[in-house]
Amino acid sequence: MSSTDGWQTKESGHDLRDAARFFRDECNAAVRMVCVGSESASELLLDAACTLVERLLVGTREHLPAIGAQFEIKVSQLEANKPPPPPNAEQEMVVLEVRFDTDKVLVGEIATRSRVTLCVQLKKRVRFALARPCCDISGGQPLVLFIDGFDLPTLPDCARARKLMRAELGNNFSKPTAYEWWEQNKHRRFPLKHSKFHRLVESILEQKAVKLMGKSLAQDTLWGYAHTVDLKVQGFEFCIDRRLKAGVAVSLRQRPALTQMEQHDRRAVEAITQKFLVQQRAKAEKFSPSGINVGQ
Repeated sequence: MSSTDGWQTKESGHDLRDAARFFRDECNAAVRMVCVGSESASELLLDAACTLVERLLVGTREHLPAIGAQFEIKVSQLEANKPPPPPNAEQEMVVLEVRFDTDKVLVGEIATRSRVTLCVQLKKRVRFALARPCCDISGGQPLVLFIDGFDLPTLPDCARARKLMRAELGNNFSKPTAYEWWEQNKHRRFPLKHSKFHRLVESILEQKAVKLMGKSLAQDTLWGYAHTVDLKVQGFEFCIDRRLKAGVAVSLRQRPALTQMEQHDRRAVEAITQKFLVQQRAKAEKFSPSGINVGQ
């Protein structure tokens, strides 16, 4: 173990199962130290956060066993004569850094029938950091897990379809025209054999129940999918939600948009999602529960 710049290295190695286990142990110790007497609710949130880290890392190891990795776990050391941070400060307490032995970005697919127009991307270096927990979570304060090197980019063909629609339809770009454009071009430009986006769209629009609801629902669905944007992950927030079976809700915190177009696209997809939740929520939860939960 070594200590530098207020951080102490507690564990290091190559096995990602060990990395996930040690990270959980150190996070539990940090919560018990900070939330003396009120750990239970925070530990429920922490279990969800650590499970996400575990499944991501162990899943990568199992699917790509040939790619080696190194990990290091560091914990924050309280400095002498320095007052503790404010209770609501998002101070990093436990950090897990993983480096994969590859120069390539690792990409994983989400199941087609989940109907989520995103994929999973891990960079060469991935960093998880547990923020100092707010022990009194009665006010809805989340447990925050910062992540760097992990993103959820749009499926390439989804982004390509949106770009082509905008270029070829111009000012005539709308729900009806986008849907007609898709029907005219999907097989020639996005053959099912090669296009995950096409297969995903077909998996919902070709259902008999969806067809019976008419073209309007199909237009709304395609319009929503065509506006999918990259989710550039800054971290995840875990909150108690007794309405859910697991008792924990997870929301994503995005990094700031870098361009006006990126900000415009984010606002567009937010507006589309909100409209779906207000007007089509029951249908969306029936035909695409994973997709609508990502949108929320």
